[in-house]
Amino acid sequence: MIRVCHIITRLELGGAQQNTLYTLAHLDRSRFEPTLITGTGGLLVPEGRVCAARSWFVGSLDREISMMRDPAALHALARLLRKERPHIVHTHSSKAGILGRWAAVLAGVPHIVHSIHGYGFTPRQSRFSRGALIALERLTGRLTTSAFIAVSGANLKQGLKLDLFT
Repeated sequence: MIRVCHIITRLELGGAQQNTLYTLAHLDRSRFEPTLITGTGGLLVPEGRVCAARSWFVGSLDREISMMRDPAALHALARLLRKERPHIVHTHSSKAGILGRWAAVLAGVPHIVHSIHGYGFTPRQSRFSRGALIALERLTGRLTTSAFIAVSGANLKQGLKLDLFT
């Protein structure tokens, strides 16, 4: 049985969340054992509990960047991944994608997949903030051992232009 762990920031109503839950619900249960790790809260939490064999909720995993909560989320994710021992970690969205991929490396997960549902940087951010987030995405991209999945052509084009998929 192949253990697959999906990580997403929150199960609020949105495309990334619906895509993640759809993937979890449609994995062949004779071959895959799906686990979900997400932050707390969100309209789709009940559906998340149904779609995965096990669901874990990490209170420190949220959307906003936080110098206090993000290290705690990274530690909690790595601890859960060591406990679950998945063969594959599949991350969704920017924040969960960065923390989840680093946690997967720390936990020794052999296969890391990341779905791009958009990016955490925007043209409205300061040049410094935007540059730092792009550099972090580029660095974290090197940890993605198995695949990137872009949910739109625009995401793929932007990621290629910024060299995020190395």
